[in-house]
Amino acid sequence: MTARKRASADLLLIVIALIVATLDQLTKAIIRQFLSLGQSLKIVDGILSFTYTSNTGVAFGFFKNLSFLALITTALTIAIILTYWWVAKPKNLWLQVSLGLILGGAVGNLIDRLFRHAVTDFIDFHFWPVFNIADSAVVIGGLSLLIHFYRWRPTSEISSS
Repeated sequence: MTARKRASADLLLIVIALIVATLDQLTKAIIRQFLSLGQSLKIVDGILSFTYTSNTGVAFGFFKNLSFLALITTALTIAIILTYWWVAKPKNLWLQVSLGLILGGAVGNLIDRLFRHAVTDFIDFHFWPVFNIADSAVVIGGLSLLIHFYRWRPTSEISSS
């Protein structure tokens, strides 16, 4: 991979992660500004509400009150993605976008864990645990990674340099 293509790939990862983390933090700030903890605002009756909740656990409220474990897991996820990015130098656009989504989501929730000691969740479909933009990005990026690695060809991904 040329230096120019490598720089473009690095920029793509950074831009996607920044967009996700910024959108996540912005939407959470809006929810905290206009709703009280536990308050719900109907968006589409019976289908979608914005419900302000605070999650001290991991994804979808599992392992509540294990903030330290969630913090370590999130930081480890970020470290793994950055290490993989540095070592493997992925060339595939699908893989780059997937990793950018996961990284941005992890950073968005890490910011909450570090500064609020809990993650703000608000997207409520009533049949699923309440979640946020960062959670969505991690899930979409993770599913996208599964699809990518299912179709992965080892010789096309890892740079020899």
